[in-house]
Amino acid sequence: LRANENFLRALGYSQEEIRGKHHRMFVDPATVQSPSYQEFWAKLKRGEFDAAEYKRISKTGKDVWIRASYNPIFTPEGTPYKVMKIATDITEMVETRTENEQGMSEAVSVLSGLSNGDLTKKMTREYKGTFAQIKEAVNATVDRLLHTVKSITEAAQSVNSAAGEI
Repeated sequence: LRANENFLRALGYSQEEIRGKHHRMFVDPATVQSPSYQEFWAKLKRGEFDAAEYKRISKTGKDVWIRASYNPIFTPEGTPYKVMKIATDITEMVETRTENEQGMSEAVSVLSGLSNGDLTKKMTREYKGTFAQIKEAVNATVDRLLHTVKSITEAAQSVNSAAGEI
């Protein structure tokens, strides 16, 4: 029926563009077809609330993450007749959390490779902030270790060659 200005701004719509439209306009088509989305609406129709983190799609196609509570509103007879959503835009938090998870996973992979003697792995994804610094430090460590191993190998070959000459 209507949305507040914060919601409209986050998703890039005007009040006129959403009035009378179904909620699915904010959801990617695969999710709309999923059993979980069908159950979401069945739950609301039964008068049960639903609260979680949800991915929604802006007018421009950008992912917008919200933490929301969908709350059925009841008639005096106790029948649900509409749903009120209270939501907060958590897109930045979800993107940071995702980057942190990816960064940790990639760092663990590189460090596990190092512990097994693999000096060819490096962190390759693009990161911001702290994980950009971690990537730089991990990759510099791999480079330094590789340089040290090459120096030791060259020195050992030189000693071996000199011993052979003697």
